[in-house]
Amino acid sequence: MKVSAYDRVSSLLVALLIVVGLFVGLMLLVWLTQVISFRPHIPVVESLDLKGRGAAAEGIARDLEEPGLEEIPEMEPQLSETIEAVTDAISSQAAALQAFEGNAEQSGSGAGLGDSRGVGPGGEGDLDAVPEWERLEARFTSSNLNDYVRQLDYFGIELGALDRSSPRVDYARNLSKAKPDSRSGTRDDENRAGRLYFIHEKSALMEWDRLLLERAGVKTKDRILAQFYPPELRQELLRLESARMGGRSLAEVQKTVFAVRPKGAGLEFYVVEQTYRRSA
Repeated sequence: MKVSAYDRVSSLLVALLIVVGLFVGLMLLVWLTQVISFRPHIPVVESLDLKGRGAAAEGIARDLEEPGLEEIPEMEPQLSETIEAVTDAISSQAAALQAFEGNAEQSGSGAGLGDSRGVGPGGEGDLDAVPEWERLEARFTSSNLNDYVRQLDYFGIELGALDRSSPRVDYARNLSKAKPDSRSGTRDDENRAGRLYFIHEKSALMEWDRLLLERAGVKTKDRILAQFYPPELRQELLRLESARMGGRSLAEVQKTVFAVRPKGAGLEFYVVEQTYRRSA
């Protein structure tokens, strides 16, 4: 007996069907991993009304107020100086971290109303915790303007310019556009919205924010620049902070520092550092 031509053809067809079936199965698995998220259920962290803390901040109102004009040096660096500052920041450290603080140190001579809370725990509530604006810090890693813009747009962060002598706030968003979208509001609107916002420390990225605001037609001279985070991003930061605490109470946390890193095709914030208050 010998193998006929029919047997050879039928064997080849069966082998091809097996190979095609395996290939289709692998492609199906790849597709499923893209559309199905195998994440454990994460409860939403309640946004606490932080009213008490260890020490009162003298001269800082709880509303959206800026320091006095004499307390912030006027900065209008020439283009060459700006480029030099960015180059130094990047060359001195590969992908140097640029920090933005929610806390501004002020001497009390600005237009703020001061702090109505007393020194020590309690204040106007029972929670002895450092407030968000004093506790949270966000850092970005950017080697060029396009990468920085991609991070801001991905998280839905708005840039804002605050007037020193009026309640006006001008915003810019969708920053990847040639002319970003702009809108105007007031500090009262922002206070009612309760969004988390960060004011720049000394940072080369502040000049990029200034450039992006001016692209949107927003005036920046003699104004305070800030970043405004959407409520859902604020909740995510609080959830990450809570997960990092490892059973500690919020009252023990002095500072939580976040940074940005790639995640799949997108980005995510993560806690890079957390420090705690000393026990009495």
